[in-house]
Amino acid sequence: MLEGKAVDPYIIWLLENYGLEDYAGKLHDLRRFFRSYRNRKENDPLRLWAERLIKDHAKYCRNRKNDTIIRQHNSFVMRYVYGYSCRDIAKKQILNPRTVPRDIDAVFRDLMVLVYGVDGLRQKPENSDACNEGSDKDCLFKKQLQQKF
Repeated sequence: MLEGKAVDPYIIWLLENYGLEDYAGKLHDLRRFFRSYRNRKENDPLRLWAERLIKDHAKYCRNRKNDTIIRQHNSFVMRYVYGYSCRDIAKKQILNPRTVPRDIDAVFRDLMVLVYGVDGLRQKPENSDACNEGSDKDCLFKKQLQQKF
């Protein structure tokens, strides 16, 4: 895919040196990469890779058929591809301005998995009292049962 093309040495270092334990660092670097997305040349291999990643995420959102997920993706595209401010995005999508950063964070969590695979999953804290399996409703039901007995 990138044979014969110049690849940013930082990206190579990034891919070789991050492990499961550095979720926050990987997320920070992915955000930093997308902040520089519009400054890259159109034929830059990393820009082309990012465009394919955005298209894959759009396909994922369409397959989920969930308006919230599609809105989150649209907020991300408006912010990083077109360069709109969060306030402008909120006006265009008729949202509270505080919702836009949350939408963008949700997309970055999805992109972490697309970019890093299993390493892009956030690890559950060891001291977490969250339920181990099932949906949030199941978890709430289990907690209510534990309180009754």
